[in-house]
Amino acid sequence: MRKLIHAIASLLFVAPPATAADRTVEIGTDVAGFLIFHPDDLAHRAADPIAWYAYSFAYRKESAAGRLVGFGTGSDGGFLIRLTMGQPTATEVKFAGAHWSYPLIVRHGQVYLDNTDGLPGEEKMDDPADFPDRWFSLPNGSYRVDVRAIARSRPGAPKNLPDYVVSFSPVADIAGIAIAENLPDLRQAPDWQAKPGGSQDAGFGLWQSAEPGTRSLPGLAAAGDDVVPGQTYRLETTEADYESYREAMGAFRVLTFAHQPVGVLARINGASFMPKRGGWIEFSPETPVMVKATSADGQVAFDLIVRPDMQADTAEVETFRALIVKAIRTAQEKTSAFEEERFVALDEPEAVTSWALMHLSLPASMKIDIYRHGARERIRLITEAIKNPR
Repeated sequence: MRKLIHAIASLLFVAPPATAADRTVEIGTDVAGFLIFHPDDLAHRAADPIAWYAYSFAYRKESAAGRLVGFGTGSDGGFLIRLTMGQPTATEVKFAGAHWSYPLIVRHGQVYLDNTDGLPGEEKMDDPADFPDRWFSLPNGSYRVDVRAIARSRPGAPKNLPDYVVSFSPVADIAGIAIAENLPDLRQAPDWQAKPGGSQDAGFGLWQSAEPGTRSLPGLAAAGDDVVPGQTYRLETTEADYESYREAMGAFRVLTFAHQPVGVLARINGASFMPKRGGWIEFSPETPVMVKATSADGQVAFDLIVRPDMQADTAEVETFRALIVKAIRTAQEKTSAFEEERFVALDEPEAVTSWALMHLSLPASMKIDIYRHGARERIRLITEAIKNPR
């Protein structure tokens, strides 16, 4: 009888709703990471590209302003994440692994735990209002947010432990909380050391060495503007040519320009074709080359160009940056706010000048001719092209 009463009682029992001070959320990710924010605080990111949070200049800005908390898990899958205004339990502390602290300012009485699908941006997929269990109530104010990975694979770890514990501790000011360069990687491996993860803009605008293993390759007459290394060059194609390019995926070609001795070594990295709609081939321009000769069958003989000196004075770079900002803001074709934000954050003279070549309305042949030079000469040539347009 006692067992029967206990069984009936267990059926009638309804778990109380999670309180504002503690909530455990079961959530999946296919980007190996999670974010915490309030959508209204990031509304200005609505037009930004997918995964904008993975660009260091954007992540640092939002983290420093207390608008974004984020961490990498090292893998996709489903996770249990406990959000609390308290502290980790003794058992959680015992099996805790990687840990990171973040600044956060709560402005709307709650924050949202997201797998990036509900993040404001160009490719936002979810409406956070559709997931009430992912919201966490907090009094408005400043917080230190501590995220701890729980190493559940350690011997003796209870099976009911969460994968991550997120603790919100009120502070007087977030100014003293250091921010990471990029989204921290807090994977659950027992011996994993927390560290900033990789950034989408790592190496942006910097000279990339490429070795095709030959000094003679098929050439293609460039017919578009996106020829600067770091950009993506697209070429329309027929079905027959599509098949041949698809079989050559990963191979190099030389993009050439009329009346121009400088070409670009470009790798084939994408191809698509649809009947009645045509197709395209996608190339990744990698490094400039000096064209020596072009044979009757279109084969191009070339030499690689050695990376020049990319140093320039800070004052010179800042004067140049101001000139470029003025030029793009008055241009007919506007640059996105995201790209302008990236430009302002760049500090290497090489990257600053590369960005300018990518975004200014200059002839493609002029862009690649300027690209082969060092930073000081790039600044001089670009400045001259802006002030004395052809």
